[in-house]
Amino acid sequence: MGKITKSPLNLPKQAETARIYIGKLGRSVGVNGALRVFLQTDFPQFLKQGVVLSTSHSLYPALEILEFQSAHTSNKTQSHQNTAPSTLISFKNITSKEQASQLTNTLLFSSVDSTRAVCELGEGEFFWFDIIGCKIIEEDTGLGIVSEIERIGSIDYLIIETNKNLLSADSKPKLPKRFLLPYIERYILKTHLETKSIFTQGARGILEES
Repeated sequence: MGKITKSPLNLPKQAETARIYIGKLGRSVGVNGALRVFLQTDFPQFLKQGVVLSTSHSLYPALEILEFQSAHTSNKTQSHQNTAPSTLISFKNITSKEQASQLTNTLLFSSVDSTRAVCELGEGEFFWFDIIGCKIIEEDTGLGIVSEIERIGSIDYLIIETNKNLLSADSKPKLPKRFLLPYIERYILKTHLETKSIFTQGARGILEES
């Protein structure tokens, strides 16, 4: 079946040139410009000294990492509200508490190219941005397209936009416009990125019961 992985976490429906959201800066810590950062990535080792991240801040559109201190918090501790582990990060040229305070709530981004270059996947693993846009196919029927992915606890759920051909007014039972499918072996038979296809079993049942 394989495993899908939060690279730096992927935003839905993004192109190869799009930015990839990896976390959000929290409050400043200490007097030297360090900040808490709430990560959304399975690759914290990606964040090293010298790595440049783009941001949502108009005054600081790019920041170079000076130091990164991991909190070593397991994904298993994340709540259903998608709370991310908090760690500390400091940036080049951000040297005071006053400067750091300006960055609170700033979003941090990587790029698809740098993600592929730095984050090494294991056998059968896939990036979230590769899974988004895949067709869900069951018994030669297209059930829909993966539009987003949400991690709840330790399980990744595919958020699927139902195939419009299945949404006719006379369809019985009446089907929802979207449904959630756990990315686990019980439902996922094979993921084929070359054709952007995920082959499933039991997904039609989830769709009809949603």
